[in-house]
Amino acid sequence: MVARLEKTRFLAVLGSSGTGKSSLVKTGLLTGLEMGPPAASRCRIVEFRPGGDAFGKLAEGLLKSESSETEEVKPPAAEVEHLKARFKREGPRELIRWCRDGNLADGTNLLLVVDQFEELFRYRSNDQREEAQAFVSLLLESRWPRGVATPGQAQIPIYVAITMRSEYLGACALMLGLAEAINEGTYLTPRMTREQCEEAIVGPALVCGVEIEDRLVTRLLNDMADFAPWEEQREGKDQLSRLARQADQLPLMQYALNQMWRRANEAKQADEKQRPNEKIRLKLADYLGLENELDANGDKVYRNLNDERLKATAETVFRAVTSGTTVANATRRPMQFGELVKICAEDSRNAVAAVINATNR
Repeated sequence: MVARLEKTRFLAVLGSSGTGKSSLVKTGLLTGLEMGPPAASRCRIVEFRPGGDAFGKLAEGLLKSESSETEEVKPPAAEVEHLKARFKREGPRELIRWCRDGNLADGTNLLLVVDQFEELFRYRSNDQREEAQAFVSLLLESRWPRGVATPGQAQIPIYVAITMRSEYLGACALMLGLAEAINEGTYLTPRMTREQCEEAIVGPALVCGVEIEDRLVTRLLNDMADFAPWEEQREGKDQLSRLARQADQLPLMQYALNQMWRRANEAKQADEKQRPNEKIRLKLADYLGLENELDANGDKVYRNLNDERLKATAETVFRAVTSGTTVANATRRPMQFGELVKICAEDSRNAVAAVINATNR
């Protein structure tokens, strides 16, 4: 990944949902950059998701990265809007000019990490599509500004890395220049082997001082293999749905371990006086099953909603924050709280708040 990013200044990390693309970039690529080019000098990293406002998220990310505060400080909305309008108004080379205006220190590289790039394709009108194309053009012009530098001016070292679900490759072909860039800089995230999955279970636990019973590790690995074996042809499932199910293994494994740790941690805190130095231990006897952990927590949240109106609101909210018609093409659809209230009912503000708070506990 580092080599391809160095060569083309554009890296597209592709894979099905749940294959670990974002984690691979954030914990793999960014760490790898510290060990070699293009991070031979300082690297300023701007991470963001396009959502429904790609220019705005870019502007906010750039302004955040300027702050020297140890804690993340949200930049003033007026400054974000001003920079967003500048990028939209002035064209695809405006980011280069912005850097040259003293916003990127000498000897510093700029890396734009656009996570969940498929969110860019949510446009529903020609105007939104043109804005998406303009954003793509800005990324492509910025990462390889051929012919921009005048005598005495060095090229601005801007790099772009995106993560994207591979089923959106067809949509990329509709954006001018994007298909060519992806062809040059693609990294297809491979499916993890059993040994790698075992390392993903045991390694973080060792770092955090959590003990995991060997029988639990074996059962998790067996359940992941049984959940979606490559050779199985499930009746009534098309190929894309089967591949989506295979990709769901890692998030379900992560969620199951997280739920088990939460229960074990709560039990440890309740028994802190009797056994203060005892480590958290995850055991097979506490494991509900790969899918059952998710179902059990969802059912618990739903049951705890104490009237039928709240339950109806919960159904509406969860449908509203998901787009797509099947598990295979489902994607997140981030929404403002006010939008959810409008979708549910005019007087549903308290009900929507209660549902959101219940899911965040």
